[in-house]
Amino acid sequence: IEPSGDVWARSKTVTVHYPERQSGFIYQYSLNGGSSWTTVSSGTTKDVEFTSNGNIIARIYDGTNYYTASSFAVTKIDRTPPEYVSASKTASTTKSITVKANGYDYESGIGKYEFSKDNGSSWIDNGTNSTYTFTNLSSGSYQVKVRITDKVGNATTSNTVSMSTTSVPLPTYIIEPSGDVWARSKTVTVHY
Repeated sequence: IEPSGDVWARSKTVTVHYPERQSGFIYQYSLNGGSSWTTVSSGTTKDVEFTSNGNIIARIYDGTNYYTASSFAVTKIDRTPPEYVSASKTASTTKSITVKANGYDYESGIGKYEFSKDNGSSWIDNGTNSTYTFTNLSSGSYQVKVRITDKVGNATTSNTVSMSTTSVPLPTYIIEPSGDVWARSKTVTVHY
């Protein structure tokens, strides 16, 4: 089986190796527990591709009796992309936005997180870290997306979320004595 062992993949190929051909024998395999059989008309090997988990039974048959048969369970095929993928803002400053990618992959697991602040025009690969901080930003709003890819390459992209840098409030002040009053001196108190 390729890929072999306990490895997750989008598909797997099982190579059935039959013994040398003998006349009067039928070389077959079944993918549905023996309900139906596919005949291998020539050669001693047959590649069968699996795109979902399943079983294969290979046999040599003389029309009445089985000469030999063997079966194999094919597992760890993942064609399901990550689920519940979304982006959320966890912090911001006047020049940065910190984004958290949220999502799950119940089969092969999450392989990488990617982040975009320009609605998916360009992506930043953040490896297996689900939080990323965009820095050196201008004040304003950005169209943020996240993309989560599982370990076999299935990917899901979030909806666009508008996120803004933190705006800087203007300082305020009060003057004592206030208004249009003449005085020997006035005190201005600035509130930042």
